[in-house]
Amino acid sequence: MHQQLVALSSQADLKANIMITVTSILLSLSLTHLDNGRLRWATITFSGFLLVALVFALLSVLPKFPFPGQRRREELAPRDLLFFNHVAAMPQDEYLGEMADVLKDDR
Repeated sequence: MHQQLVALSSQADLKANIMITVTSILLSLSLTHLDNGRLRWATITFSGFLLVALVFALLSVLPKFPFPGQRRREELAPRDLLFFNHVAAMPQDEYLGEMADVLKDDR
C-alpha cells in the first residue's frame, strides 16, 4: 500500500513539473506577441491564465512548512487516513489499527 501511495505522489509531482515546463514555454512565447496590435488583448488574457496555471503548479510542488511560531496542522486536527500526507509518516501497525477502528464503526 505504501508503495502505491509513493507512486501516486511521484506521478502527481511529474504532472506538476510537466505543467510548469509547458506553461513557462507558452508564457515566454506568448509574451513575444505583445507588440502585435491585433493580438494584444488575446495575448494578455492568455498570458494571465498561463500565469495563474504556473502559480498553482508551483504551489502544488512546493513542500508545506509551518511558519515559525505556528503549530503544525497535525496537532490541531485529527488525521485523515485517506490522505497520503497523514499516512506516510505513520507506522504500518498504527495505520492498520486505526483503519480497523474506523471500519468497525457502522455509523
